[in-house]
Amino acid sequence: GLIQNLFPIKGERVPKIRFKEFEKDGEWVNKILSEVANYENGKAHEQDISEDGKFIVVNSKFISTDGEVAKYSNATHCLAYKEDILMVLSDVPNGRAIAKCLYVKQDNKYTVNQRICKITSFDCDSIFLYYTINRNPYFLAFDDGVKQTNLRNDDVLSFPFLVPISHKEQQKIADTLSSLDNLIKEQSNKIEQLKSHKKGLMQGLFPKVNN
Repeated sequence: GLIQNLFPIKGERVPKIRFKEFEKDGEWVNKILSEVANYENGKAHEQDISEDGKFIVVNSKFISTDGEVAKYSNATHCLAYKEDILMVLSDVPNGRAIAKCLYVKQDNKYTVNQRICKITSFDCDSIFLYYTINRNPYFLAFDDGVKQTNLRNDDVLSFPFLVPISHKEQQKIADTLSSLDNLIKEQSNKIEQLKSHKKGLMQGLFPKVNN
């Protein structure tokens, strides 16, 4: 709901909800991704997978499972850096991974596999850009529901979007959404802890059945 209100809806050039200090800053402006960010395709790491690898290999499975399924490598064919955005370029029809993004929060942790692209902002708040790109309807429209979807670099670089002129407004929106994501993560962790506690209680409160 916040994302829908903090970003302009189709046909509008200002959001429904705007922070008071930016109300007089005028309309958001049209950009395409190539005007604000650099693009790089990931490289194949399949021949360099190692259980004791230093770097996490970012592939579609890693992004689609929110990091639960991971492979490792000591090779750095395409190293990701802090504030990079990594996006899934290829997915099965009607899949949930296409255009899903990972925001990189630290250096020397991830290396980017093929069918993933690395987007590095040079003229837009990177977290704002992450929330703009992640599973954006523009990219989802490439999925025809029949054959595997493969986004090309031109498809990504031509991505059109609206952005506030003020970098401070971009950052304010990014900070607001990031704080909510952190709260969601904290609550999810609490739920998992409660589930674990309940499981332990049930094991302790019910007698074991001996066969």
